[in-house]
Amino acid sequence: MLLQLMDEFKNEYANAAPELLNYHVHMYEATLRTTMHDARNPKYANKKQDSQSGL
Repeated sequence: MLLQLMDEFKNEYANAAPELLNYHVHMYEATLRTTMHDARNPKYANKKQDSQSGL
């Protein structure tokens, strides 16, 4: 429902603000995927271990 609402908003106001067409809604799954990937990468593992995100 949220994606539909955002798409309608972008389409309605695209003429007044064309940069709206560059925005994308990312779902929580994408955030989790990125966090899991970063946590497995040794370069980011310690930073993610002490992170407060997701709480």
